[in-house]
Formats: sequence, structure tokens, C-alpha cells
Amino acid sequence: MKLTKTLKVTLLTTVCFGMSYTLSMVGGLNRDTVYPLSLLKAYAKNGGEETSVHIQKTIPFLNFKSLSVKTTATDIEVKASQDGQFHVELEGNFPVTKEDQALVVESDENRLKIRTEEDDSEHSFRLKFDSKKVTQKITLVFPQPMIDQLDVMILETVSGDMKLDQEFKGTLDLETVSGDLKISGKVHEIKTQTISGNLELNLKNEGQRIYFDSVSGNIRVNLPANAHSETQVSTVSGTVGIDPSIQSGHAKGGIISAKTVSGNVQIKSL
Repeated sequence: MKLTKTLKVTLLTTVCFGMSYTLSMVGGLNRDTVYPLSLLKAYAKNGGEETSVHIQKTIPFLNFKSLSVKTTATDIEVKASQDGQFHVELEGNFPVTKEDQALVVESDENRLKIRTEEDDSEHSFRLKFDSKKVTQKITLVFPQPMIDQLDVMILETVSGDMKLDQEFKGTLDLETVSGDLKISGKVHEIKTQTISGNLELNLKNEGQRIYFDSVSGNIRVNLPANAHSETQVSTVSGTVGIDPSIQSGHAKGGIISAKTVSGNVQIKSL
């Protein structure tokens, strides 16, 4: 029997979701938080019309101690502000009928919650395959005094990439299925959970605490020269490379814990 192109794509999609589920179980990941059911829902809704979005909101930061950002396929970037104010910028094509529906900002006591929103109207269940990828991106622009008062920053996405280039003294909690993560600057604690996304850290400080949990994602950590850290690395079939100088001397409270099934781990001192 000759399979049609549509059937082939449908079967491939089913296999990919099945593999993600299996790998998440093998890796001991929480399927309720990382298995990409939200991505399937997004595909289902994506059969409707899309709106080109370009939004910039200036938000009074007040005394927030916790910030969370949640997206499906939208890239997330955190960078320094040049005007002393906190801005949230969103651009790309989103399945909403009005531009201002794409970005939702909510506050609850000392918590600030930001998410990308989809249209509430019901669309028929259709998978939309489009070879032309349109980048969706949300950018958080922080003045340093404002980011310093945060105890925790939680960034969640299914397939979007994450990028942060700023000093952050609190806990950075990152969750993704297949998006890649690139973190630079001075970061003191990072917790990362991913299935196939890769993590690249270019740190300017030592004494950091890094926890990386993945199925097939790779991790590359670049530490400052003469930095020392305790390392706890486990992998089933991936390769491990750690500079001997990092594990010698006093670790100054630093720890790098990496668990992966088939991903590679590289820890270097620059």
C-alpha cells in the first residue's frame, strides 16, 4: 500500500510524540509538566487565522519576588534595560483575533506572571504543517536593581529557545521540551529540565549551583579561569569531558549536577 504524503507526516508526528513520551519516562521526568501535550493543543488551534503582533508594555515592578513566563513555541530573551524601566516586548504571528490578546500580564501578591495567549474561539482539529517558520519572541528588559530583588525567575516553553545575558542573584528555573538554552553573565543558581534541548552556560562567576536534568540534551559549561566546582555527572551513553582543574582546590560552594540519558556533558575552565 502506498502511503500518501499527509499520512506519512501524520505517522511521523505520532511516532515523535510517542518517542518523547517514552524518553521522558526513561529519564525520570515529570510527564505532566514536560510532555508536550500543550504543543498538540497549539497545533489544533493553529488552523485559524493568525495576527501579526508587535507589543511593548512598560510595567511598574513594585516589590515582586517571583517572575514566571510561559510560552509554547515563542523564544524567550532576558536582557538589561538602558532606560531604567522594565519592558516586556512580544513580536511574531499568533493565533489571536486582536493583537492585545497575545500577551497576558498578571500579578498576584508578590508574583508577576506573564504568558502568551491564544484565541479562545474553537477551531476544528487540524494539524498545520508550514515549511516557512515565523519567529515568535518575547523579550524581558530589566534594570539591574529590579532583577536583583527577584528570588526566583521561572521560564517555561515547549519548543522556544531561551537566552539570558544578565546578572541574576536568585534561582533561575528553566523548563523546555526541545528548545535550546543559552545563559551568560553571573548566575548563582540554575535548575533546568528538558527532553532534547541543549544548555550552554558562559559564566563569569564561581560558587554557582547548576542542576541539569535531560534525556538527550547536551550541556556545555564554561567557567572563569581558576574556577573550582564540585561536579556530579551521570549519563548512560553520552560522553563526559571535565577539565581536571575545575575539580581541584576549594569549590567555594559551587556545584554542577548533570543527569542525562544520551546527552553529552562538557565542563571547561576558560
